[in-house]
Amino acid sequence: MKIIKEGKKPDYSKRFTCDLCGCVFIAEKSEYAIVQIDYNESGYECECPCCGALVRRTSDDD
Repeated sequence: MKIIKEGKKPDYSKRFTCDLCGCVFIAEKSEYAIVQIDYNESGYECECPCCGALVRRTSDDD
C-alpha cells in the first residue's frame, strides 16, 4: 500500500483518579479494560499503580 499523506494516530489513553489513594494516572489502551457499568452505560476499568485498587470511570468523563 502506498501512503499519500500520513495521518495522526488516535490517542486512546485514558486518565483515571483513584478514590482510595488519590493517585492520578494515564493508562494506555493495553492497560485498561472496557466494562459495562450500568444497563445502558459502559466505562473503563484499570488497576491503580500506587495502591492496586480497581479504578473505574465512565465513558462520558472524556
